[in-house]
Formats: sequence, C-alpha cells, structure tokens
Amino acid sequence: MYLNKIFTVLTIFIMAIIFTGCGARGAYFNKFEQPTDGNASIYVYRPAMFFRGGMRYNVIISDDGNDITEGLMSNGAYILYTSSSK
Repeated sequence: MYLNKIFTVLTIFIMAIIFTGCGARGAYFNKFEQPTDGNASIYVYRPAMFFRGGMRYNVIISDDGNDITEGLMSNGAYILYTSSSK
C-alpha cells in the first residue's frame, strides 16, 4: 500500500515535469529592428522560466481607447508591435 502511494506521487511529479518542459515557445529575440521614419516599435519580452512556462498570455495594446490584441505571449519569446504616427 505504501509503495503504491509513492509510485502514484512519483508518477504525477514526473508527468508534471514533462508537460511543463514541453510548453509552447515563440520567436526568440535576436536584435532590435530600427523603425522607419514616423513609426515606433514596442517590444514585449517574456523571459524563459520553468515555473508557469507552459502558460500563454494575450498581449493587448490600448491605443486611443481601442484595444488591439497583438498575439499570444509564449515562454521565452517576444512580440514586436509597430505603431505609425497619425
């Protein structure tokens, strides 16, 4: 009975490590890109981490009261948003 509980807990622990390590990943940051004249670039970076690494977050940018969903933020990835002047 005692070994059965240890085996169950060990199996759950190993499965949690495996599924957390297989978290979704996005594009890795390489370098800054120079924005064109009259434009601005906004980088949103999420560092890679083991804890909560499999979670993805929506990146929402508010521009003059308009909410723009730019994309899903993955573990260890970044999102580039380019805004033009009006």
